[in-house]
Amino acid sequence: MKTKSAQSGIGSITSDWELKQIEALIEDGSILGHLDGNHGELYPRSHEFKGYGIPYIGATDFLNGFVDFAECKHLAAARANQFRKGIAKNGDILFAHNATVGPVALLVTPLEFVILSTTATYFRCNPIKLDNIFLKYALQAQQFVRQYRAVMAQSTRFQVPITAQRKLFLTIPPLSEQRAIASALSDVDALINSLDRLIAKKEDMKQAAMQQLLTGKTRLPGFQRKDGFKHSEIGVIPEDWCISELREFARYENGKSYEDDIVKNGDYLLITLDSIGIDGKLKSQHKQIKLALDTLSKNDLVMILSDVAHGYFLGLTDVIPESGKYVLNQRVGALRSLRGTDPRYLSEFINSRQSYFKTCGQGSSQQNLAKKDILDFLVLVPSLPEQRAIAIVISDMDAEIAALEQRRDKTLQLKQGMMQELLTGRIRLI
Repeated sequence: MKTKSAQSGIGSITSDWELKQIEALIEDGSILGHLDGNHGELYPRSHEFKGYGIPYIGATDFLNGFVDFAECKHLAAARANQFRKGIAKNGDILFAHNATVGPVALLVTPLEFVILSTTATYFRCNPIKLDNIFLKYALQAQQFVRQYRAVMAQSTRFQVPITAQRKLFLTIPPLSEQRAIASALSDVDALINSLDRLIAKKEDMKQAAMQQLLTGKTRLPGFQRKDGFKHSEIGVIPEDWCISELREFARYENGKSYEDDIVKNGDYLLITLDSIGIDGKLKSQHKQIKLALDTLSKNDLVMILSDVAHGYFLGLTDVIPESGKYVLNQRVGALRSLRGTDPRYLSEFINSRQSYFKTCGQGSSQQNLAKKDILDFLVLVPSLPEQRAIAIVISDMDAEIAALEQRRDKTLQLKQGMMQELLTGRIRLI
């Protein structure tokens, strides 16, 4: 494969590819239209937006490479017809250039046009010279990203104005190769989107299963009974289940302030609000401390005492090795010495009742939970074998979702590698 030197600073390109500035592509007719939504005095006022009419699209409406119309604003047709700029049409490639910079989307719409906000630019391609799907990926390529980031680095404003966009370079292969590259990357995107949809479906199925299993409306094989249901403080429950306050089978302890004890190389890992996410996984912002008065065991449950997720429990059984030495910082607490209760079942049950903790939250800017409110919490308690069976079913569903997420993430990595190779001509499809 022969290469030729590129003068733009983006490296060498293959001999039969062209290196062109966007303004040159406009001049030679490869790009038929390139305008943003800078409407000046015509910028719509808040009262002019409607729940129907002509879509008014901004960068926040870009989703997975397409325009998502679900939450976008709308304008009356008469008002939309007043605009002279930012009028995008089906097949245009949209580039987010202001505030949120970088996302790219293909506009697919049966409407004659939509209106762009000040956050987006459209590229309208001449199909006999420039494939629009190829351009969609070219605007996401690392060599293009590096160029517009360099533009932003020279300004205090987080944007890439349309005049600056036209000075940026793109590498353009022959049209047949553009289409081949676009087709290959589109196939990978289709796989990613199908995995996203499957993950969402599995998560919905898990939520539905939890709603049935954690209330006893559905019983697992081996636990069905014929003695019916009874009324309780939290609704109708199976006759053989009981209700207990959390204090009846668990001890609650608050974390402590260890800021003065933090050292670079300590014996314990400090769990803070920042190191517990609402997805239930420990993240990497752990701080090591020198001394701890109390440590956690593998069956303890950690809970967030403040902030938005101030009731979310995390079962340490799933994420922390038995040999780990961990302590809790302030605003984080733990349920300990669980008696007659499976930790995973308890974690799932508590997390399915988040509305209780949110109504108990105290404070204005930052919500906090009181110890009494935590221990007052009512738990539906089936037999220990049934708790474990329910926990296993939910764990299996979680494992299936995690496997799909891992496959999706690997496919995303594959796509990034393909883009790097295909959009630089290192791998040729034709």
